[in-house]
Amino acid sequence: MHSAVGYASGIRRCRRSAQFDHWFSPCYGGCERCEAAENVLRLAEDPTLNFDKHFDRLVQVERNARRPITFTGDIHFYPDNLYKVLYDECSKVYTFPCCADFLDPALPMKVILEHIDVMRRARQHVFVITIRQADRLRDVNDWVLAKYRVWPHNIFIGVEVFGRYDLERISKLGRTGADLKWVDLSRW
Repeated sequence: MHSAVGYASGIRRCRRSAQFDHWFSPCYGGCERCEAAENVLRLAEDPTLNFDKHFDRLVQVERNARRPITFTGDIHFYPDNLYKVLYDECSKVYTFPCCADFLDPALPMKVILEHIDVMRRARQHVFVITIRQADRLRDVNDWVLAKYRVWPHNIFIGVEVFGRYDLERISKLGRTGADLKWVDLSRW
């Protein structure tokens, strides 16, 4: 099985975590050097990784600023990338890391549900989704159960927890019908 980080998604979006509570959800630390922003900048500047320009205009660099790299808040949606997984017969594990928060409030619910539908149809692959914005998890869970009666077995969903402020994410995850759930405590 091959791994393809994030490319099953047609979504590329970034936003400053400590200032705005979107995509990169609040880290409560207000880091002056945001590791996530630096990673997106690194991806944008690497022509072998950004050959399709999907990481362009997601971050901006401000010289001599307290936070020199910040997120623009742009959302890039590339449906063609999403549907490519249906035709890839080689089994892969596609990851949606927490920095690409799948349930971000700014993403239209239609886009989220379209992704789940495509993932369900691409049974040859496994989709590993880590979320921070668990507030929409109930709505997504209700839609999945109403449409399919069970969560697709090839979608693994988990939440990232940074500290006591995020503990409610665990109970929200626990109320879903997903077969495989996990909690990421790596940054606690």
